[in-house]
Amino acid sequence: MKKLTKIIDRTPSNPAYITHKIRQQLAPFVLFDAGRVVGQEDLFVGWHPHSGVATVTLPYDAKLVHQDSMGNQDTIEDQGLQWMASGKGIWHKESYQGTNTKTDIGIMQLWILLPPNEEIANTRYFNLKNKDIVQFENTRILLGSYQGNKASHTISQDVSYLDVNLKAGESWHF
Repeated sequence: MKKLTKIIDRTPSNPAYITHKIRQQLAPFVLFDAGRVVGQEDLFVGWHPHSGVATVTLPYDAKLVHQDSMGNQDTIEDQGLQWMASGKGIWHKESYQGTNTKTDIGIMQLWILLPPNEEIANTRYFNLKNKDIVQFENTRILLGSYQGNKASHTISQDVSYLDVNLKAGESWHF
């Protein structure tokens, strides 16, 4: 496990892209972004490409509607998970539709660099409903493992991605 205190400053116009200077230290992670769009009922992200990375997307207080260049269409429910390994390349678009009365849309997204042999492979993805994500106490195991419990899907990268929910005064240890 690596400990980092700061990667870069995040501003509204600059999501947390990892700079070249520390990219090797943080590999396989390429990007992490989490945010909330307030006062909007939906958010549309038009057609755009990916290659060589896996994206892990979690919508909060929203559902994610996905469509891609391979003809796939799917909807990821609130607090579900979409994992897409772009391989040699894919185009996709997505829209987020709010599910609460405040019209706030929450999104968390992690990009993971694919190993060289997977960078040239076909695109693969899976979607999980919230109820299908393994949970141990206050921790949802999105990828990898925690306390001997494994995520419902395995990937080739040796990473654990956890969603921890704490109440005021609670603590958590890995």
